Amino acid sequence: MNPNLDDLISVFVKKCINLEIAEIEGKGKGLRSLEKCDPGTVLLEVPLSKVIDENFIRDFREKDKTFASIATSEEWDAMAFRKQALFIICYFKWLHEKQKDWNLYLSTFPSYVGTPVQWSENQIQDLQGTSLFMPVIAKRKFLTEEWEELKSTHVNLWPSEISLSDWIHADALYSSRCLESPSGSTVLAPVVDLCNHSNEANSKWDFTSDSLQVYAEKALSVGDEITFNYGASKGAAEFLFSYGFIPNNVEGNRTDVLKLLIPNDTNDPLDKFKRKCCNRPPMIEIASDSTGIWWHAPYLYFSVLNYDDFTCFHLQETENGGTELHWEFEGQTTTIEELPDLIQKSPLKDLYLLRVFCLVQQLVEAALKRINDNESNISSSDYAATNLLLRERNLLQKVMPYIQDFIEEFAQSEVVCNHLNAQGTEEEL
Repeated sequence: MNPNLDDLISVFVKKCINLEIAEIEGKGKGLRSLEKCDPGTVLLEVPLSKVIDENFIRDFREKDKTFASIATSEEWDAMAFRKQALFIICYFKWLHEKQKDWNLYLSTFPSYVGTPVQWSENQIQDLQGTSLFMPVIAKRKFLTEEWEELKSTHVNLWPSEISLSDWIHADALYSSRCLESPSGSTVLAPVVDLCNHSNEANSKWDFTSDSLQVYAEKALSVGDEITFNYGASKGAAEFLFSYGFIPNNVEGNRTDVLKLLIPNDTNDPLDKFKRKCCNRPPMIEIASDSTGIWWHAPYLYFSVLNYDDFTCFHLQETENGGTELHWEFEGQTTTIEELPDLIQKSPLKDLYLLRVFCLVQQLVEAALKRINDNESNISSSDYAATNLLLRERNLLQKVMPYIQDFIEEFAQSEVVCNHLNAQGTEEEL
């Protein structure tokens, strides 16, 4: 069904400029301005009452008992918004034809998003060697288990009619179209979510007390597409994972980002205790942009510390009878996020930084090896997987000499030389 813009505007839009829904080459549907606009012009405004958020779903549950029947009020309130949003997408899209207005909104949804979780098994295998392979496998497993739970929990209710492909598609629609609100939560916004990505975006969205507005950040000419930047700091893998595409690079405005999981250190007897201090699996983020190369991984600074480097490192009992790790570095109680700053002030800074950069080098070398080992296995027709692999390899190759320069610099430090002489060996840093 091709959405009728006049109907969409009539139902969902408070006010807007003269615009059209157009087929954008390589992007699918998008919005074009049909008039000239100055920066700051409000292009489109949608009332919050027409935005799908937690309040909307709570109100809809009160009106539609069939939708609400799958869970108690307490269960609904404890449910993450993402899952609530997937339920309402499935309910509107596949199971409830009486919601004319919302079926109109869903007519703007593509039949296929292209996120890797929707790929065939052979296509997913083409991601081997990239940073995305394991996250996609994990996401498929999570969605499958989530769907199987729905089938068993709601045997006699409407969710049992949702197929696994429906659930995966609903998740892809949600992740590719949701917008972030000022509170950090996400929403689905009719018409607004037709705006595509551009590295050179001309518009932004913002929330007022009663509406979601799209405003021009740059001057618009007649026929210009209205575009957002989905994330200037997002890398190719994150774009492909969430939106189903990798944006083209623009010289002078290029950011390459790669996130790698920091594996368990089987040689460190403290590793399992250190990891319990993390709320999520520790990662290293490597990036290259117009300002140069940088990386971010606070956990690595924690990881390279030996038992003797800590002022104290022990388990202590909590008030509820459990245990937690208590540790101090150079007499200070701190956090993993704050530790890098403390290390920068340490008399042994060069020693610790040498350890950190050596570990970064190992992670980069291992990632490059995975890419090189799997490059020949990628189907020549799988452009997205090939593009991602090449982007990640180029970034890693660019980072290697940068890391090596720091290793050589710190290895010649007086602090490191004195430490090695005191140890009597170069094997223990």
